[in-house]
Amino acid sequence: MERARKTAFVGIVLTVLPGLCGCGVNSNPPSPVQPQNVAGLDPQALQLLRSKIAEVSGDPTSARAHGMLGLAYEANKMWSEADASFANAIELDGREPLWQLHRAIAVQSWGDLALALELYADLASRMSDSAAFQHRFGDALLASGRADEAIPHFDSVIRMEPERPEGYVGRGGAYLNLKDLEKAAADLERAVELDGSYRSAHYLLGLTYRGLKRNEAAARELALGLDGKIRYLPDELNENRKALAVSYGTRMERSLALLKSGKNAEAVEILEELSRSHPEDVNALNNLATGYRRLGQDQRALGLLERVHRIDPTQFATLINLAAVRLDVGDHRGALADAERAVLLAPDHRSTQMVLGQVLSRMGKLREARDALELSLGLGVTADGYNLLGETCAAMQDFTKALECFGEAIRIDSSHLNAHINLCRLYLLQGQLNEAGKVLSQAKSLAPTHPQLAAMARELDQRKRSVR
Repeated sequence: MERARKTAFVGIVLTVLPGLCGCGVNSNPPSPVQPQNVAGLDPQALQLLRSKIAEVSGDPTSARAHGMLGLAYEANKMWSEADASFANAIELDGREPLWQLHRAIAVQSWGDLALALELYADLASRMSDSAAFQHRFGDALLASGRADEAIPHFDSVIRMEPERPEGYVGRGGAYLNLKDLEKAAADLERAVELDGSYRSAHYLLGLTYRGLKRNEAAARELALGLDGKIRYLPDELNENRKALAVSYGTRMERSLALLKSGKNAEAVEILEELSRSHPEDVNALNNLATGYRRLGQDQRALGLLERVHRIDPTQFATLINLAAVRLDVGDHRGALADAERAVLLAPDHRSTQMVLGQVLSRMGKLREARDALELSLGLGVTADGYNLLGETCAAMQDFTKALECFGEAIRIDSSHLNAHINLCRLYLLQGQLNEAGKVLSQAKSLAPTHPQLAAMARELDQRKRSVR
């Protein structure tokens, strides 16, 4: 099957590069690469591609026009068309290394790792100072089983980007492949320290801990790494590629990334467009409701979620979101009913047990809440789960357990603001002023103008002055 795919691709290249051998580029420039499956394209993606194809048709001698058409195909995961377009750009201007870098990305994504490695190797002298290139080349070498050759490329990434986790994840993965577990653990622990939300780092660290017989830590890290994906460093065309990602799948991915990074208004803008073109897509509508909730538009989120629940009453994610919004508006009974229905639909999913625990805690049913939250963490650890369990334990005056939970939440996700606030508040309550000051400093780096942090800073200052 793979042979058939590659043979078909060679045919595409020949059809879009007529007359280039022996005739000269200007005398017969390449035609724009056409999409192979027009029927399967989103309307927005098709409109974008037609505009880029028109640009190439207007000036078929422009390497940039062919390259940007390739980037449009790449952004929407149309890999064979991207490959052919970048090949055209390279034929017209072989001096621009970015077209070859992105052709390598396309063919690697399409499955031709051997050709990708050839293309990366040819770029080595021209892009040695690019962290993005070194990361891609190292990853391709690692994927081909050449971990020892990949390590110097990840070394270069770390040298150029020492405060980003990607290089440490790559090198840690290479050391893991080579069974050098102590070095793997050091790199992957550093990656998690730099970005506790990077799931691939957690997953590889879990595999490393398992090899080191640290089974409890391994189980925790593997759970944190579920569904992890490699994250590549951006190159000079990254912003262009983002702007060209207009298919449903790429826009959904973009909106989720924006929600995760706290850019809720931008995410809502994308999700509102998706909801107009896909008015009964429960995933898009649920994510849109999450965006509304984070923007403080609770009634709008509630109305939307009630409509989503009517579209598909079997979606437990909708019930989880409904329970959370009802809590926000003070409807505890309604929240409990939604949470209990979510648990009935998916009793072994950590999120259903977590929202049930959250609702029970808010209602003052602390022992039941603790049981649900501990069950949730048993099904899969999350920073939110530990933070909620910490809040419940603090309400039960089990301060030792609460401190442990808030600390674990921060260890999992160093950017978890609520866990920092809760931990600082608990240290203040216990009179541990130096510890409170340390946590407060960390929290201020996350949200310098947050009103709760300002209030705690004033309290801490007053308490320190009274001690003197």
